[in-house]
Amino acid sequence: MRNYLIVILIFICSCSAQKNSLKKIENVTEDNIVDISYQKEANGISFTIKNLNNSEISYVKRNKLEIDRLLNGEWIRVKILPCPCDAPCKEINQDILIKPNKSLNIDWNMTESWCGKKENEFVRETITKKVENGEYRISIMLKDVDGIFKQISKEFIIN
Repeated sequence: MRNYLIVILIFICSCSAQKNSLKKIENVTEDNIVDISYQKEANGISFTIKNLNNSEISYVKRNKLEIDRLLNGEWIRVKILPCPCDAPCKEINQDILIKPNKSLNIDWNMTESWCGKKENEFVRETITKKVENGEYRISIMLKDVDGIFKQISKEFIIN
């Protein structure tokens, strides 16, 4: 009985810790923390994230880019695989420091990717397709020196 009480207590504490960490995320669309600009290039788009703060910020790198497309007034996530289908994929959760007035570049090849049917008993095919013209947005996660996470988005047009 005592072991059950300990397990329940640990569960309750971990749930309340998760609630507190979720409160630290702010969604920001217009902010003076960073400037996100983009440049269309021959092989894709290059996004530049410039730190406008007087202090360092961290770009929280994830396994894949978060890019959405506006369809019929609704933002739909673009399918972007972090690695080929059924290949072992190393989890990337990395903070990249951006010093004041410095920039970080992120490249996207303007391609959607997803897993198709199995080519053999072990591997599914990886399907890729260039995205269509339209309105898109990139969302990035930043962390300031106080440990506050901010989700920032930048809209852009592909034509």
